[in-house]
Amino acid sequence: MSIRSLPAVVVRGHRIASGQASDNPYPAGSLEMQTPFFLAGGLDLSVYHRATINLSIKPIRFAIAQADFVFRDVRWAENFPAEDFLFAGCRVGYQGQIHEGMIYYPDPATKIGHFQDPSTVEVLTQFLPGLTYGSELTLILDTRKISLSE
Repeated sequence: MSIRSLPAVVVRGHRIASGQASDNPYPAGSLEMQTPFFLAGGLDLSVYHRATINLSIKPIRFAIAQADFVFRDVRWAENFPAEDFLFAGCRVGYQGQIHEGMIYYPDPATKIGHFQDPSTVEVLTQFLPGLTYGSELTLILDTRKISLSE
C-alpha cells in the first residue's frame, strides 16, 4: 500500500448531503435518500454519520483512480436525472485518533448542481464531536486509489 497523509481543513459545503441547507429540496438530506441504493449494491454506510465532511486539501487536487465501489445510473430522486457515484476508502486523523472513512464522490459528469472545488474532498466517517469549520484534520489516502496533483 502507498499511503500519503495530507493536512486538511474543514470547509463549508453546500449542506445538501446532510439536509441542513435552508433551500435543500431533500429535507432528510440527499445522503439519506441515496443510502438504500448503495446498500443494495453492497455498500453499507450505516457506520458513518449521515453527512459529509468537506475537507480542503488546497493546493492539491484529487481524483479517484481506483474506486472501492462504483454506482452507475442511480436514480435516487424523482424528476432528476440519474447520477454516478464513486467511493474510496480513506482514514482521517482528528484529535489524536484515526477514524475509518470513505470518500464520497458524485461524478461531476452526471451531477446536476452543487459542484465542489477540485481540492475539496467529501468524506464520510463517524460523528466527530467538536468538529467545526476551520478544524484541522489529517486525510490519509492510499495513492493507488486516489491520484493527487499539485
